[in-house]
Amino acid sequence: MHLTINFDEEDNIWTAASDGKLALVQKLVAAGTAVDAQDETGYSVLHAAAAYGHEHVLAWALGQRGVDVLRLVDEDGDTALHVAESPAVAALLLAHQSAAKPESANLLVHARNADGLRAIDVADAEGHHQLVAFLKENYCKDYVPLAEREEQEEQSPVDIDSDLLRHVLAAIDLHPDSNGDGNNDNSLSIDLARLASLVESGQLDAFVHAAQIHHQTSNNDNDNDDEAKDASITE
Repeated sequence: MHLTINFDEEDNIWTAASDGKLALVQKLVAAGTAVDAQDETGYSVLHAAAAYGHEHVLAWALGQRGVDVLRLVDEDGDTALHVAESPAVAALLLAHQSAAKPESANLLVHARNADGLRAIDVADAEGHHQLVAFLKENYCKDYVPLAEREEQEEQSPVDIDSDLLRHVLAAIDLHPDSNGDGNNDNSLSIDLARLASLVESGQLDAFVHAAQIHHQTSNNDNDNDDEAKDASITE
């Protein structure tokens, strides 16, 4: 069966891909439009098909010679994987890259846009949890989803390691010196590796909060002691 498609000047390959109109995309390519053409913002057929979940359009475009997902980025530095919303779309993009060069899939997964975000970061921020799970399971095993990080931050510390707390106190300059004159003969050596682990685990805020409470409590106790001494002298 011969398929005839009518299109006017307003039709372009990017809107056709966004609408899932594969036949029109193919017609435009046959008429001379490059399959990897980008508009003035860097938007491509891959971006359009990936963003709108048109797997059939995406699969066809990826099958055309010379198409490189990693090379096609828009003005925000987003690849097609950055705008994907489903595991199926991501799998198509990554399989294509792997077929070209095995290491290319990892490069795509870890490519950062103009805001310094990877595809998994964008997907997580936009609530595409299935896509996050797919990328985490297959490529970013150490990634901690936003929901888990927020839950960790909301949890109040119950058992604070006193030694670790002293390191945090010293690091944020809340640990008073022994002489009160800024010179502490017993100053602590700040363990930067331990502090770094707190940052990575999302626990630093909780420890700083505990440290601030500790500092405020200490100040209040000192004020009470001073008032007691003054009252004793007056008597």
